[in-house]
Amino acid sequence: MVMVKHCRGKAKPHVCRFRVSDDNMKLLWTNFRPFSRTRQVPLASVTEILCGQETPVFRNQGAGAGANNNGPTAEERTRSFSLITTNRSVDIVAPTAEAQDLWLGWQ
Repeated sequence: MVMVKHCRGKAKPHVCRFRVSDDNMKLLWTNFRPFSRTRQVPLASVTEILCGQETPVFRNQGAGAGANNNGPTAEERTRSFSLITTNRSVDIVAPTAEAQDLWLGWQ
């Protein structure tokens, strides 16, 4: 499924294709740039799932993250979620509320 991933550091949010590995053990994502590599997080390492934009990554990218460059819209905040691991977060905005429910249904 295509969703927007927010990044650590100064990188801007960007569209990535997300999927669960064939063995259901890892979350995989790839952006649409040429020669980009697939990134992954073992699902067993996920300690918490947060709904909304509660992580430092989301807070640091608050300004300019929304469609109107004035920060995220209320709808974008509602469709956002983060997978928390011991050493990072994966911060995602789903395209629809239904898509978010689909992804959060695996927990």
